[in-house]
Amino acid sequence: MEFGPIFRSLFQNRARTWLIVLEIGLTLAVVVNCLVLIRDQQAQIGRSTGMDEQNLIAVTSVPFDPAFQEEGYSVASYEQDLREIEAMPGVRSVTSILQFPLSGSGSATGRRIAGSEDQRTTVPYFLMGPDAIDTLGVELVQGRTFEPGDFPDLHDDDEEQAEEEEDTDHVTNILVTQYTADKFFPDGDALGKQIEGNNNNVDTIVGIVRLMHNSWPLGPDPENLMIHPSHPVNNRQTRYLVRTEPGRFDEVFVALEPKLREVEEGRIVTVRSLSEMKGNYYSSFTSMNQLLGWISVLLVAVTGLGIVGMTSFSVTQRTRHIGTRRALGATRGDIVRWFLVENWIMTGIGIAVGVALTFGLNYMLASMGGVPQIQPPILLVSILVMWLMGLLAALIPALRGSLVQPVIATRSV
Repeated sequence: MEFGPIFRSLFQNRARTWLIVLEIGLTLAVVVNCLVLIRDQQAQIGRSTGMDEQNLIAVTSVPFDPAFQEEGYSVASYEQDLREIEAMPGVRSVTSILQFPLSGSGSATGRRIAGSEDQRTTVPYFLMGPDAIDTLGVELVQGRTFEPGDFPDLHDDDEEQAEEEEDTDHVTNILVTQYTADKFFPDGDALGKQIEGNNNNVDTIVGIVRLMHNSWPLGPDPENLMIHPSHPVNNRQTRYLVRTEPGRFDEVFVALEPKLREVEEGRIVTVRSLSEMKGNYYSSFTSMNQLLGWISVLLVAVTGLGIVGMTSFSVTQRTRHIGTRRALGATRGDIVRWFLVENWIMTGIGIAVGVALTFGLNYMLASMGGVPQIQPPILLVSILVMWLMGLLAALIPALRGSLVQPVIATRSV
């Protein structure tokens, strides 16, 4: 097949040809960058949090019974809750917690190396009860977990006291993530070292967790975290984390609320999976990914329809030319091949333009919002899809053109 006549036929209608070329190029640029964003956001959603999140249940107890206002009633209810939950079939461990991880709601405070004059660094933290490490399912790489002596007296401790620890001169044994340990002590000798907050209250690092996300996994430092031993219970709200045995999550999830209502009716009990809370936190990412996906599909579809329309118009315009070629011996396959090669050339030019536009748009987005660089597999797959889309879009009009009979050439003579 001669390419010269095909090129000449394309550029006899420069405006129409370049319009399709630019449409293909812009579609490729937008689709590739949308896919890059989708892949990056999916990678963030799917990254490990360090916790056994698939087997974790978040329980919130909000009392309304006036009895909870009586001294000691909340503590007694809290102790009974822990006993009853721990005794439930399928429960591996349970602990209390002030605020849930991965929820978008939490607490943070300033810390620096004890005795230094450095500016304090913000560190998110959790207040957690006994069995915190086993319940979270995180890996302790150095030191130890909490011991009974690390906790304040339960009957003298409530949420206000736990939060006021930030303003009290005392020493607390804490756990930190490897990220936080390296942040304060980059030489790797954080175990046993001390960091201090306001009013010189000191924390001694007794254990280091390999990985755990705080309340803000989309924040700049999702692995920055310290855990304080406490009994975060009061007469307004108490939260628990429950870890189930593998394969028994649904069983425990269904039974938890009735069990706690049986223990104490004068409260509202809410039970959610940690995976659900994580999904709610990442809902903006999920919605954005869906939007970007639909934009990509619609752009490809519109471009395909544009190619169909242009090829159909070309076939209509060249009906006499097709009939003449058929009269001179061209087969239907020759006619179909002619239009497909014509489209292949046009799509190829559009893809070449699109590759340049793709990298230009990616550079602009990266400089504005930290969009990751284009991965070669995404670009190559997108190019292949655009080429196949172009050929399929031209196929139906080309087949219609191949049905033109040789006699058509003689009707205008």
